[in-house]
Amino acid sequence: MLRFSASDPEGDSLVYDLQIDQVPSFDSSNLRLARSRGSPGGWSGAGGPWQYASGEPAAYSARRLHNGLYYWRVRAIDPLGSGGFSDFSPVRSFSTPPPLTLSSPTVSCPAADSATIEWRSSNPGSSNIWYRDEHNQLSFPGPATTHRFDLGELTPSTTYPFAVWTVDGYGQVAVSDVGSFTTPALTTGITPAALSPGIALAPPSPNPSSRGALLRFDLARPSAASLVLRDVHGRRVARWEWPALEAGPHQVEWDGRAEGGGPAPAGILFCRLVVGGQTHTQKLVHLR
Repeated sequence: MLRFSASDPEGDSLVYDLQIDQVPSFDSSNLRLARSRGSPGGWSGAGGPWQYASGEPAAYSARRLHNGLYYWRVRAIDPLGSGGFSDFSPVRSFSTPPPLTLSSPTVSCPAADSATIEWRSSNPGSSNIWYRDEHNQLSFPGPATTHRFDLGELTPSTTYPFAVWTVDGYGQVAVSDVGSFTTPALTTGITPAALSPGIALAPPSPNPSSRGALLRFDLARPSAASLVLRDVHGRRVARWEWPALEAGPHQVEWDGRAEGGGPAPAGILFCRLVVGGQTHTQKLVHLR
């Protein structure tokens, strides 16, 4: 949006001529010309008939411009007066952002009750995802361009629609097509209840916690296991993995720090235990 104004000594209405080009000499083949069309609003191409425009501040919204640096200048004339055009204003410039693009999201289902969705955007900004319905929406603040989110506690053998979109700092929006994924079926003849006898993830302690927490879980049989802490945006805060654990009780003492070594952000964290394709989740309120 370009804004400018001029005044006439006699108080007459004015018409503006505006030039936009990619070179400051305004002589390229890409030169754009526009002429104000007066109080009804709007602009016409150069050479159109004179129509009156108010001397109040005017504004012009340029049509879609390719990514790059542009120069612009404007002049005014009183169509009813005897004088010619005013001098051009000083040359000013502006830059347009590159178009915002979004890759097609990819989905994998590591277990019957979970899915991982990944996508990339061309510019840092806020990315968002919805799945199942409009009540399940999550936002991922910038500046990352690569996003990954793990969905848990899904229903096996179920199809979930989903879409992702991103918004950059200029307000451009890119939206993926609405896709879907289907979670795999559980092993034939085995019910979910029968899969996890004795496998349990206890609530973190203390909860809420201002420093860290004790994370405890039990395994019914020897198994590989992983334990992950994520914030409400799906970003990983801490992770533990074991290729093999004995049956019985286990515990991890989390020191309240993120993977980078700094203090973990305050807010709600989700503690997720994955054992043999099964997921168990508990909520932890982390204070600062």
